[in-house]
Amino acid sequence: MQERDRTYRSGESTFTPGRDDADEMMQESASQAADKAREQAHQARERAASAVDRAATEIRERAQRQDGRTAEIGVKVADRLESTSDYLEQHDTSEMLDDIEKYVRNHPMQAVGAAAVGGFVLARILR
Repeated sequence: MQERDRTYRSGESTFTPGRDDADEMMQESASQAADKAREQAHQARERAASAVDRAATEIRERAQRQDGRTAEIGVKVADRLESTSDYLEQHDTSEMLDDIEKYVRNHPMQAVGAAAVGGFVLARILR
């Protein structure tokens, strides 16, 4: 048996040569993976916020060329999209997940309806 595979007992503690190094490497790798995931989530949030903001600007510009009820609806939609963009920029992923969880708990029927509509739209897009 190789030296590194032997386990030695000292009193009540157990020492395995090389195991501490492996554990430390695994923890470091997990930490690096978590950091990378957080960075990618941050970049995705920034891209989403930017896309929503561009959509709000486009809708607002089109609404300004309209009149009457269409213009009012366009402005309201643009305002809501800008609010969404601000939310995406100001909250991290864990805060968003917490907010979603709270919304689903407080409004289960609306959440089911939104999920159904979202699933339908996604299915249409992916066809």
